[in-house]
Amino acid sequence: MAGHPHARVPRLEEAARAVDLTLVVDAKDADGVEAIVGDLERADALGRAIFIGGLAVLVAVRAALPEAPIVLSWPQTAPPETDVLEQVRPRALNLPWEIVDAAAVASVGAQGHEVWTYCVDTARDARRATELGLVGLISNDVPATRGIVEGAA
Repeated sequence: MAGHPHARVPRLEEAARAVDLTLVVDAKDADGVEAIVGDLERADALGRAIFIGGLAVLVAVRAALPEAPIVLSWPQTAPPETDVLEQVRPRALNLPWEIVDAAAVASVGAQGHEVWTYCVDTARDARRATELGLVGLISNDVPATRGIVEGAA
């Protein structure tokens, strides 16, 4: 934030209060889940939160919030073991873009899960993702993908 001497990154609670949007919360450490839940509760934003991440974090989220919507980041098209699915109860699997194809989408869908993906950073890839029927798309280049995604909604 060079050039902005008073600029700072807001805390989750502040950001959640400032917007009236669905919040996709990507925690990286299970030890931080309690603080995240506290921030969202204070902001009255738990009902707008979807939690995404790896297994250890989402096990902690599920323990803290039994009914929270969860998107499990999963590195392969082979489904998670049954015990993982029962423990985390994700509504979607978040697959790396490099492995997403029609077969992967069909396989995950047959398991009863939506498909999300990361990172889609070009308009061409965003168009393909929407054509495949992905429900969630994570991008590092929103200006490049926004028009495609909004047009598909």
